[in-house]
Amino acid sequence: MPTAQKSKKKTTRHSKQTRSRLPRAPSVREEVRSTMSACDAVGRQLRDDSMIQEAERAIAAFRNTIENFRNLWLCGNGAGFSLAVDVALKMTTQFNRLERPTRASVLGLNGAVSSTSYGEYGTEEALGAELFVQGRSGDALWCFAPDPSSKALLTVVTRAYRELKIPVVVFTTYPGTPLIRYASAKVRFQIDDDRDRAQYCVEEAHRFMANIVCNQLKRISRKAQQENT
Repeated sequence: MPTAQKSKKKTTRHSKQTRSRLPRAPSVREEVRSTMSACDAVGRQLRDDSMIQEAERAIAAFRNTIENFRNLWLCGNGAGFSLAVDVALKMTTQFNRLERPTRASVLGLNGAVSSTSYGEYGTEEALGAELFVQGRSGDALWCFAPDPSSKALLTVVTRAYRELKIPVVVFTTYPGTPLIRYASAKVRFQIDDDRDRAQYCVEEAHRFMANIVCNQLKRISRKAQQENT
């Protein structure tokens, strides 16, 4: 009996020590300041000329698709998928009578094609199969990859480049991801930690830069429409 009691006391003491080593949760004030610091680091990259040049390359890669009313394909994972949907909505919305809305489609929203390709290829091939079935020469692909290790995105980017031979633009974080090997333009925000606050800042930076690119593409669309009327 004494041995059992001693063992129980030892376990209790160990549990208290484990609880005491847990990191202290930051206060709201500390979290706000930390997030602002992370966003300042991303903001400095936004002001870098190399980032501006990549955005200009993205616009150049999409120009032919927009001017000839071909399809702009979008894909993404995680927060990147949400951004792909937002961009598609922005590009397909007509704001005035002189503007021709761009044809834009998000891969993965077509349940019929995705479910059909699932049985033959598996989930990693589903997006690539959807693009291969519906994509055409003159189209373009815009990929948002907060998680650069996604095999599904790598597959769709590879098929776009090798098989359809259409321009690819990639928005991502990790500079060494294989996705950028096939990209005509690559917007990459590098972060020094992977905590939520840094990810939040990168997501907002991608959204900011995507809106800039969209605005430029809308102007190209308006000009093309005026020239054809």
